[in-house]
Amino acid sequence: MIKLFCILNLFCALTIGCLTFAGTKDSGGDPYVQQFIDLGAKLSLFYKENPYHLDLPFDANKFSKKVEELDLSIKQESAKLEFTDEKLADDKGIEKPALFNKKTEHIRVNRTAWRNFTLEERLIQVMLEVSGLIETPLRYETASRLLEGRAKLIVSIPLRDTKERYQMHGWRVDGEDPGQFSEITDRDLLIDGDVMGSMSIENKQSVDFLKNPMAYPKMLNQMAQAWADGRRAFLLFHSLGGDRASISSLYLRRSSQAKDGIELHAYTLVFKKIRQIYTGPCAGHLNSLDRLKQCYLDSNSYLAKDDVSYAFLKKDSTDEDIIRATKKVFYELYHSLLFSFAQNQEVLIEALRDHFVTDYSPVIWSGNDRQVMEAGVRAHHLIPSLTGPFDSSNFWMKVEKNDDRAVRLYEAAHAMAELGLVYDDHNLHCSRLDADHPSFKGPIVIEREILERYYAARKCGRFLMGSDFEENLFDALVRRGFWYDPKMGAWKIEKLKSAFDEEASR
Repeated sequence: MIKLFCILNLFCALTIGCLTFAGTKDSGGDPYVQQFIDLGAKLSLFYKENPYHLDLPFDANKFSKKVEELDLSIKQESAKLEFTDEKLADDKGIEKPALFNKKTEHIRVNRTAWRNFTLEERLIQVMLEVSGLIETPLRYETASRLLEGRAKLIVSIPLRDTKERYQMHGWRVDGEDPGQFSEITDRDLLIDGDVMGSMSIENKQSVDFLKNPMAYPKMLNQMAQAWADGRRAFLLFHSLGGDRASISSLYLRRSSQAKDGIELHAYTLVFKKIRQIYTGPCAGHLNSLDRLKQCYLDSNSYLAKDDVSYAFLKKDSTDEDIIRATKKVFYELYHSLLFSFAQNQEVLIEALRDHFVTDYSPVIWSGNDRQVMEAGVRAHHLIPSLTGPFDSSNFWMKVEKNDDRAVRLYEAAHAMAELGLVYDDHNLHCSRLDADHPSFKGPIVIEREILERYYAARKCGRFLMGSDFEENLFDALVRRGFWYDPKMGAWKIEKLKSAFDEEASR
């Protein structure tokens, strides 16, 4: 039996060695808590520096003070901010990604919803909850107006705070790292996955290891031995030229769910170059440790975002339980890296251009345009691959199998584009514009020109919350009079119904 399994089953003996790098005390070991606080701090600075330009409907100092109170509650172990795996619902039973309690001033956030949010959606969520605690009117409309299109600007704001967590100490990544990557040395286990898509032996083996860890007992045993020795285990990848990179910390920690269990974690930072100053060493051949030190772990040159996957194991877990948990964590890590390297917006745009695929993503008004791009590439028989071949379209390779789901979504976008229609999400609310343009709400397929008039008059507020995008889109198309012909792989229509008529009939 692989040594890893023995170590997991005997975790009590490894508590000191394996659980010493479970995260910072301030965030309770949950990196999402620290993310929420850091984004709140950046929002506070953004509001304080732009009170008149933004026409704030609340006191920026009051917002900042509330964020500081949340941060202080975490440090004093009376946390008023909690991330949970439970589904959250308001008093009316409507599922929400987060809830705040004005009486107790407590915020709860669904971990899965947060993980799936874009950076802008996370900022919006932080603002919604904090502004709720300070009783800001029209929170949804305010969040959309203040934050839309400004996510990168806000996140780039340096946190000029004297608190230790806002300072660069050694290899700490400002605002992102909960302690996992501090003081990495050559004593730790650092598996270098080399250049993504290069088809090198190191890259292929490391990627295949993530896809099927049980097929690589030697690499699993290396990690297990590192944990047993009190060392850390990391997995590093980078793109050709060093524009993008990732480092994943794989570790064990005491379970937050039960005293008699542990959690197997993969905590990943994905780095994206923000300054084109490393044309030399980071594009060349460096050993893994030097590349980390000289290139990625520098927040002045690379912007980092994080992702977490984990599995819970009870003390009496069977070998089958352990195998299942290990596969789950590695599978989620693989798909996280697949998204970061091969399915990010920039690579998708390049793939669409290089393969002469029409980009219909503008028909999606908010939040899901990347999914339409991906559907376009997949509909043309291209799938992402982290092991190559690396070519002009970055990580996409040709296959014969038809992706019916991608075709259906891509053809829906095509049909809307031809008729000048756009789709907006299920949390869209637009108030009456004039006698001919009543109030309505999403999800809705509507003429672009009409929707733009509502937005220009500031009659709409929206907030994407991660519902079933495709199902809502298809339902909205059907209400306008479309139907899908699976044999032809196309959306058809006999007569286009009015957006307002179908809205009134709901």
